[in-house]
Amino acid sequence: MLHRKYQRWLGAALCVWQMQASANVDEQPTVLSPTHALDEPIQQPVISLAELKKLADKAAIEHGVNPYLFRALITHESHWNARAVSPQNAIGLAQIQPATAGEICGLEAEELFDAEKNLDCGAQYFSELLEQFGTADLALCAYNAGPNRVKRNGGKCPADYRVTQEYVQTVTETWRETLWSNVWVLDKWGYHLEDMFDFS
Repeated sequence: MLHRKYQRWLGAALCVWQMQASANVDEQPTVLSPTHALDEPIQQPVISLAELKKLADKAAIEHGVNPYLFRALITHESHWNARAVSPQNAIGLAQIQPATAGEICGLEAEELFDAEKNLDCGAQYFSELLEQFGTADLALCAYNAGPNRVKRNGGKCPADYRVTQEYVQTVTETWRETLWSNVWVLDKWGYHLEDMFDFS
């Protein structure tokens, strides 16, 4: 059994290689509708969906996060809309609160509209939550509801937070469905998922 640190890095690297090997995506710029009309101070260039996913994979592997899991998180947070702003003022692809971005990544609110900076900050923050709470489910719960709420609930995802419970379920389902549908490369190389990823 590989050491946990190297499980995460090797798993992330293999996922990125497989995604690049099997990619068949439209390289044309994709503009997704924002969740709310925005008036951000700096107009960011349009980036294709394929390029956004490459940036997400890069950020994930740099911070030791499974790229499939991080892609699933971004899908359900913003639907890959770099200009999205939630009613709670979470910004960009990874839907990061300005206060969290400042504390964790040293970013100003305006910088969260930069896709690469946003993804890197989101991956860094999620990686810290994985280390803190130990499982993907709890890290996702903390990402959605806030780490303090998980701590106050004895290290468990609050059962009365229905939206958060549904969020954790949908993200993990997307992650695992995508991962299992692309398991061929791991079998080909003789690796086993249970030795590489935490499915708890």
